[in-house]
Amino acid sequence: MRNIVLVFAGGFCGTLARALLAMPTKSLALSLFPHASSRFPWDIFAINLSGALALGLLYGLWERGIPLSDDFRHTAGPGFLGAFTTFSSYIVGTDLLARAGLPDIAIFYAIASLVLGVGCAWAGYSAAGTIIRRGVPQPGKHVLDVIPSLEEEMEDEVLD
Repeated sequence: MRNIVLVFAGGFCGTLARALLAMPTKSLALSLFPHASSRFPWDIFAINLSGALALGLLYGLWERGIPLSDDFRHTAGPGFLGAFTTFSSYIVGTDLLARAGLPDIAIFYAIASLVLGVGCAWAGYSAAGTIIRRGVPQPGKHVLDVIPSLEEEMEDEVLD
């Protein structure tokens, strides 16, 4: 029952985040690409890709041994990110483009979402490996200092 409540809470927050980010995301896309079609579902496209990236990162960290609690994984993964990204909106967006007489854009959207979504998930998973190699703080382990301190840089200059 606890897992269901955690997924539900995460899902509520993910749905809310998607609803709040949809309009600003679409506006940003259209301002960055002024010649782009306003019929293209830029909001769902960007949200689904960012969610795939985040989910790949989450599971990449967990599979590589970062101690993420089951509660956090249930809330963040299937809860928040499952509701933040949405397959049904992706399919409806494709259908709306096709019904609007834009079959080429509909096909592009469907294929680009799938290919770039898998690419984003892979990039997130790969980024997790990079983060692990650089030394993420773990309880009971020493942290690798990725950015040398000013004191260390000055010592290096004196020794050279």
